[in-house]
Amino acid sequence: MNGLKMMQSSNRYGGNWPDPATACGGDCEGMGTVPVQRDDTQERYRADWLVCELLNPSKDGFHFVTCLQCNGTGRKPA
Repeated sequence: MNGLKMMQSSNRYGGNWPDPATACGGDCEGMGTVPVQRDDTQERYRADWLVCELLNPSKDGFHFVTCLQCNGTGRKPA
């Protein structure tokens, strides 16, 4: 292919886009979980990351923690 490389990509929603009218407007953007990295200093998710790390140490430093606004539902709080 003359040195060209093919790249595959997909979206994090798997083709099922959340409805903006009902999706959580918080950090999870309608997914219900938030990716948090080892060196992330956001206090609001740091404690959850530490619990995840104690229970199941991460090889890459990331854990997906429950969104604090929607409690993991991915929907706007009532």
